[in-house]
Amino acid sequence: MILFFNIFFPFLLVFFVLIALKPLIKFLKINKIVDVPNYRSNHEAIIPKGAGIILIPILSISIILYSYFGFISRSPWFFLSLLMLIICFFSFYDDIKNLSSAKKLIFQIVIVFLGISLFDKQLSIFLSKNFQIGEIYLNQNIMKIILYIFLSMLWMWVMNVFNFMDGIDGITAVQVVFFSVGIIILSLMGTIDRQYSYIGILLFSVFLGFLYWNISPSKIFIGDSGSIPIGFFIGSIIVSSFINEKGFISICLLVIYYLSDSSITLIRRIVEKKNIFLAHSEHFYQKKVRSGFSHDYVLRYIIFINILLLLFSILYTKLGKTAVILALFTVLVFLFWLSKGRFRKNND
Repeated sequence: MILFFNIFFPFLLVFFVLIALKPLIKFLKINKIVDVPNYRSNHEAIIPKGAGIILIPILSISIILYSYFGFISRSPWFFLSLLMLIICFFSFYDDIKNLSSAKKLIFQIVIVFLGISLFDKQLSIFLSKNFQIGEIYLNQNIMKIILYIFLSMLWMWVMNVFNFMDGIDGITAVQVVFFSVGIIILSLMGTIDRQYSYIGILLFSVFLGFLYWNISPSKIFIGDSGSIPIGFFIGSIIVSSFINEKGFISICLLVIYYLSDSSITLIRRIVEKKNIFLAHSEHFYQKKVRSGFSHDYVLRYIIFINILLLLFSILYTKLGKTAVILALFTVLVFLFWLSKGRFRKNND
């Protein structure tokens, strides 16, 4: 049984995703669920979008299956998988209908609140351990509200970052694959719980299969139906590591490039008084592509940075703050390099 779930089932997942996406591509083309290039696009062809409608149900069902056999704890992962499915279907509807930002924001707030509520018991334990001065306990209710707000904002940001950063061929698949490898290694090292190795295996298998179709030139985009729920799920892993005080920094280092590119871009747009809810192409990686470099070229360097961040994540248990400083310096240098191009693409 263990051999099947450790080796054979992941291989079946990769194969199933590879097979399942082919007819989906045809279906999306026939029904005109496609991404049509415009002035801010980083591609020139009309590409089907919505791979998430296959990837997320497969991932969710797999997690539920592993939880049933005891490899992954049912709480909270069984329920988080169900929430991920709900996000997937809502976002696929958004892929088709283009819902307003207000409706999407309200939906995300509700979903994240439901997600946070699954960690209520762990939050109480966290508060009792960390918010005490001598023999005096700080007001638990107030601190719980503050923590709820902080973690909700963090969770929503990670969820949206994965949507914002899905702008060139292969980038989301590569990020999820490296994140998966990272939590598998951290789990085997004992930095985080053993169940994360199984979560990592499932994530890795599903997105490795997707990468085949999404690598440049992409045959299909993941769409909001995939990028938002996978961002939600990775956000849940980050939030869980924070509450349980296991591997939070190491896990964050795995996605520090994604977080840095999006956060700096958001701050810059706020300073420039631009509409932060309006879609744009001002991320650092987008600037590199729009300055004339190919998707493959930029993605190769993103893969290299992810290798370094994976190394820093592993070394954090030994080097501590030094690993964090090295990771941040590496990312800042990379962002600077991305911002420099050889020529400007005409947007007209």
